[in-house]
Amino acid sequence: VLGGVSGLGAVATVPLVWPYYRSQPLLRLDETLATFREHVYNEYVFYLGEHVRAHEVPWHFPFVMLGVYTPVVVLALLAVALVFTVRVAAARRGEAGSWALGWVWLLTPPLVQIASGAPKLDGLRHYLTVLPAVALLAAGAAVGLGELLRRRRPLWRGAAAAAGILWIVSLLRTNVVYHPYQNVFFNALTGGTAGAQRHFELDYWGVSLAEAARWLNTHAPPGSRVWLTIPGQHFFKVDRSRLHFVNGWEERPHYKVNLLRGLLKTFDTHGDWRHPERPPVFAVRVAGAELLHILEYPEHRDIPAGSRLEASPAPRGLLQPGWRARRVWEPGAAGEEVVITSLELPCGANEFVNRPGELRAEGYLQVAEGGRYVFEIFSDDGAVLWFGERTLLSNASLATTRTTVVLELGWYPLRLEYRNGVGEACLAVRWGREGEKLEPLAAPALWHAAGER
Repeated sequence: VLGGVSGLGAVATVPLVWPYYRSQPLLRLDETLATFREHVYNEYVFYLGEHVRAHEVPWHFPFVMLGVYTPVVVLALLAVALVFTVRVAAARRGEAGSWALGWVWLLTPPLVQIASGAPKLDGLRHYLTVLPAVALLAAGAAVGLGELLRRRRPLWRGAAAAAGILWIVSLLRTNVVYHPYQNVFFNALTGGTAGAQRHFELDYWGVSLAEAARWLNTHAPPGSRVWLTIPGQHFFKVDRSRLHFVNGWEERPHYKVNLLRGLLKTFDTHGDWRHPERPPVFAVRVAGAELLHILEYPEHRDIPAGSRLEASPAPRGLLQPGWRARRVWEPGAAGEEVVITSLELPCGANEFVNRPGELRAEGYLQVAEGGRYVFEIFSDDGAVLWFGERTLLSNASLATTRTTVVLELGWYPLRLEYRNGVGEACLAVRWGREGEKLEPLAAPALWHAAGER
C-alpha cells in the first residue's frame, strides 16, 4: 500500500512541476523517452581508461558510477540492507514493502536509462534522484545493526557508536578538503580521486573553470587571446574588457584552457590532453588529481607595438592593383580564386553571411612615406594579418584590435586570414599615419605580381 501511494504521489507531482506534461501526459512521456533515446549528442566519454562514444558506453555505467562515487561505508551498509530485505521478505514481515520500495527507487532510474538507449555520460549527474534512496537504505541498515548490537554487551554498542562518530568526522573532513570540488570525490575502490583520474572523468561540470578565470584575470596581459576548448558556464567570470575569446588554434591563442575530460578528444584540435605538449602554466589540482590545465603559447604574441619593420626588396614582374585571394567553403578544398582591392566585408552584405568559410588573401603593401602607422581590425569571426612570417594583428570575433608600427618607404609582403563560422560576417582592416584618420586598407596601396599563384 505504501509503495502504491508513493508511486501515485510521484506521478501526480510531474504535471505540477513540469508544465510540459499538463497536456497529453502519456504522449509527452513517449516523446521524452524518444528524445533521450535518440539524442544526437555522441561525444567521447572517458570511461574505464578508454575513450568511448556516449551512445556506445557499456550498460553497466550507472552501477559502476554509483559504486565508485559512494563512500565505502555506505556501500557496506547497502549490502547489509540487501540482506535485511531478503530476510524480512522471507519472513513475510510488514516492513518488507518499505525495504522493497527503497530498492525500486534506487534501481529504476539507471535501469530506465539502460533500457532507453540514451547516451551515458557525466558521472552520477543523471542519477542524483537515487541518492535519497541510498541514504534511506543505508540508514535503515545502520538502525538494524544497532538493534542487533543492542542485545549484545555495552562494549559493542559503544564501539559501534564511536565508529559512527569517526565516520561522520571523516566525511566532514573530506568535504573541507575537496571544497568546492566535492563533485570529484571517488572512494577507495578507485584509489581515491588520484587513482580515478586514470579511469574516469573528474570535473565533468566544469567547476574548476571559475578558478581558471580568476587566474587569467590576474596573470594574462591585456589583449590576450584565450581558447576555451570546452565551453562552460563557470568561465564567464573572465574579464572580457581585457581578454578575448577565440574559437580555435587557427586564431593563434595565447592561452589554451583545457578542462580534462573525454570531450577534449574532439574539441582540442591541437594536442593530446592526457599528454600535453608543454607544462601547464596553471593547473587546478584536488586530492592528487588534476582537473584543468592552462597552457601558454608565447610564440603567438603579435609584433610588439612600436616595432620598426624593414621593407622588402621591390617585387619583380608586372604589378597589378589588389591582392590575390581564395574563398574556401570546404575544409581542405582549394577554393575559388579572386582578386580583391579592399580588405573589407560589409557586415551582413557579403558572400560569407550565414555561411562557414575562409578568405585567404596575400600580396604587397606599398608605403609611399615612412613613419608611424596605425593598423586596426574589426571582424566577425576571427581575422589575422601577417607581416611576412610574423603576425601584426590577431583579432577575436566581434572585437577591435589596434597597434602601431614604424614603416619605411617601400614594399611589405602581407597576408590576411579571415574565418566566418555563423552569423552576418564582417571584416574591416584599416590603416593610416598616426594622428590621422584611418582609412580602409585597399588599392592603390595593395598590389600583387601578375602570374603569382
